[in-house]
Parts: sequence; structure tokens; C-alpha cells
Amino acid sequence: MALLPGGAGIPNGLPEVGAGKPAGLTSRRRGVRSEVLAVVQTRAPVSAPLPLKGSAMYDCFRTIYEPSGLTVTKAGRPGGVTVVTLVGDIDAATVSTLDEALATGARLVVDLTRVAFLSCAGVRALLQAHARAEIVVVPGGHAVTRSLEATGADLVLKIHPRVGAALAGLAAEPGREA
Repeated sequence: MALLPGGAGIPNGLPEVGAGKPAGLTSRRRGVRSEVLAVVQTRAPVSAPLPLKGSAMYDCFRTIYEPSGLTVTKAGRPGGVTVVTLVGDIDAATVSTLDEALATGARLVVDLTRVAFLSCAGVRALLQAHARAEIVVVPGGHAVTRSLEATGADLVLKIHPRVGAALAGLAAEPGREA
């Protein structure tokens, strides 16, 4: 007899079912007949081999083995400019990391070229940082650009196509030294 979660047993007389297929069970307890639907897992799932880094498959899909999150790298540049490079997804779970990174300077270049997803929580964090500091955003990918356009944030924030152009844009502003 195989056990289900909670200790319920499956009698051996049931018809054979495949892995992950529902099996109908009938239980008679104190004169009441009830139908129970259970999923029986008979073997561990087989996984496909992981794609190699640098392949198109690796770049397009996240596997269950890849950790999710957000990585932040900061680099100081002349003129008091800090380049904040973000790698990963920006969503409700990682927006606090973004908030901490954006609170580090008064003049920021935010490099989002390696960000695969930007949620509305991330857009809000960028707009809040824009209210307290001078920031320039380098969006990079289509998903990030689409999030900025859909929310109208691209009309408020300074957007540049590359980090070099963003640094030049900050240095070229009147009253600022390079």
C-alpha cells in the first residue's frame, strides 16, 4: 500500500496509473461515502540537460536551477558619477535591492542592459530615485524599454542607449565638471 500525504493509504487493488496521473479513490468512513482525487507520483521527474552559457537557449530561458535575484555592481567615475549596473530581474522580491543601490549617490547612471524583467515596482523605484537624485537610465533590452514606455516613465527619466552616452550626457550638463 502506497501512502498519500497525510497518511491516507492507496489500496493495491486500484488500477495502474502513470506518473502524475490522477487516481480516483473511494473512502467509506462512518457510513459516509466520499470521493477523493489524488495525484500519484511513481517516479522522480526527468530533467533535460542544462544549456551551455552563451547559447541562445541559455539567454532566452531561466531554468529551475538558476538562482533568481538581482546583482548590483557600483563603479565611481569622475565628476561624482556612480555607475550602477544591475543583473537579473527587478520585481517585488528584488526591488529593495534596487532601492538600496539607488540611494548611494546624487548622480547616477543606472545600467539596465542585463536586466531581463522590470516590474512596475522597479519603475516606481527609478522614479523615486529621480525625485531625489540626478539619474540617467540605460535600458538595453526590449522588456525593460517596454516597461518604461508603458508606464510613461520614459518621458520623465533621462534615457540613453549606452553607458558611454549616459556618462557624456551627465558631464555635458551646464554647471557641471567632467
